[in-house]
Amino acid sequence: MTSTTPLINLTIRSTQLLFSIITLTLSASLVKGQHPHLNAPTILKYATFAGAATLLAALVGLATEWASVLQGKVMLVVDFMVAVVNILGGVFLAINIGMPNCRDTSTNNLLRLVTNNLFNGGCIEDATNGTRCWNELENRIHYLNSRCQECQADSVFFFLTAVLLLVSPSLNYLSMRNAY
Repeated sequence: MTSTTPLINLTIRSTQLLFSIITLTLSASLVKGQHPHLNAPTILKYATFAGAATLLAALVGLATEWASVLQGKVMLVVDFMVAVVNILGGVFLAINIGMPNCRDTSTNNLLRLVTNNLFNGGCIEDATNGTRCWNELENRIHYLNSRCQECQADSVFFFLTAVLLLVSPSLNYLSMRNAY
């Protein structure tokens, strides 16, 4: 029993590999951009995990061309599980991002952005200065807009990957159905 045609499979898996590298890189960059002594928000850690899981699934998907045992139902299950992981990553990020204007650098907008824990880099309670956020400091204020844009891009690529992964099992299913 064969999976989809090799060209279609390689195209889908190469695109999945590219999208997973993008989501993994964006998520890891957002985690790394947190204050050095503060934990990153859980959603950013989950996004990094989801990007890594998608990357691994893309490599397994590419291996299906050479290992027939992975073709068919095994890849249907893997693709479905990774699609769910990506949908959850996209939804969780979108909910936590909200509806900010990431390109607006006005003081009013920056005050809104600094309240979002995905953008502010983490906050510290200080008895003398109150709550101070890492990206609220004057030499780091420009990071608010860029982190906002990175979060939005990460969310979009999670959704694009999920759509791609839902197309792949559909093609596999149709191919398996026609094989009998």
